[in-house]
Formats: sequence, structure tokens, C-alpha cells
Amino acid sequence: RSRDRVPGLVRFYRAEVGRFWRALKVVRRKQDGVVFAALDLQSQTGLQLESGQSVGLVEADGPLIVCASDFVFFCFPSGQPVPWSRDDAWTTLKPRHVLRTEPSHSASWGLPAGHVELRGPSGPRIVPFGEAALRRGVVVGRSDRCDVPVPVMTVSRVHAVLLRVDDGLFVIDAGSTNSTWRVEQVKFARLRSGDVVLLGDEVTLTWHDAAQNLVEMVTQRHRTG
Repeated sequence: RSRDRVPGLVRFYRAEVGRFWRALKVVRRKQDGVVFAALDLQSQTGLQLESGQSVGLVEADGPLIVCASDFVFFCFPSGQPVPWSRDDAWTTLKPRHVLRTEPSHSASWGLPAGHVELRGPSGPRIVPFGEAALRRGVVVGRSDRCDVPVPVMTVSRVHAVLLRVDDGLFVIDAGSTNSTWRVEQVKFARLRSGDVVLLGDEVTLTWHDAAQNLVEMVTQRHRTG
């Protein structure tokens, strides 16, 4: 398990159980506490609640409990006083919000947010991205279970996740074999329109923000008009 501070995300957690389960755990800080979210990375076994309900993305305004295979993960804020005693901790946990029950397999879900340009051995490819999909997390990798499949052997089955947090867009490496690069190897990086990252050795991903593209188009027309 690795933990790193992420600007805007506060912390990024990744856990892997065997070869079948992968998930992101993201913590967002609020004025009155933190929000935990667990996102299944298109695994075979997925995430479940203790009731057995399968979830693709679950969020809690405070502590979060989620199951994966035979494991149970307890996510609690550290360094803060807790408003419960040992005897009533379970009953005082805040409700969890199931935001996705299964993989969406659609990177374009929601209002247009922009697009990525993928370049690799098979040539260029444009993939439109929706705002709702980015806020839920878009999984990129070699597996056809990913939201954006990239069938190149140097790309891991689950290689990276693009995730919108507040006003920022982040690319987060999902423990890939050949890593994610932007000049140097990165575990996570904030993306702005025009930024390029390398997935493994052969595939580049360039982010083009829809709003920024519109501003540039209007500015160009104004200059030439």
C-alpha cells in the first residue's frame, strides 16, 4: 500500500489484493472533515458493501468501510477526535453514497469536458471525455474492461486513471509495470490543456480541455476578424 500527498486530492491511496482486485482510495478534505471514496479499477471481483451489494464507486462523508474479495478495508481520518465510542462506532458511521454500481465503460458520460489524443503503434486516436465520467474516474489500460482500452503490450491492463477533483484534472498511475511519465516518472500529475503524458514506452496521451479550446477558438476568430 502506498500513500502520497496529492495537491487538491490531499492524499492518494492504492491497494492491491492478489492480481484480481485494484482500487483507488481518494481522500478529499472539507471544512468540517474529509470525504473518502473508493473506486474499483475494472477488477474481476470488484468492491462490495458488507451487505454483499456490488459497487463500482462508493463515497462517504467521513469514515468508509468497503469489502474486496475476502478483505475488509476500514478508512478513517487520522489525527482527529472521533465522535463515537468503541461500543457505538458502527451505528454512528455516516451513510455511504453509491455513485456507481458497475463500470460505466463510457468515457463520454455527461456534458462534454474535452478529449484525449492517444498516439501509439496503431496511429492517432481521439477519445471524447464527459464531465460526469471524469468525476467518477476514467480507467485507461490494455484490458477491454477499461473505460478507454489501449491494446498495446507495453501498457498495463489497468494503467492509469483520469480523475476530476474540484476544478483540477489528475492522471494517476495505477501501479503500472512500465509507469506513467511526464518528463520524469510520475505517480500522479495535474493535467492542463495541451499536457502530454507517456503511458509505458509507446503511447502518449494529450489532454485537450473543451473550455480552453473554445476560448482559444474565439480568441483566434477575434484576431482574424
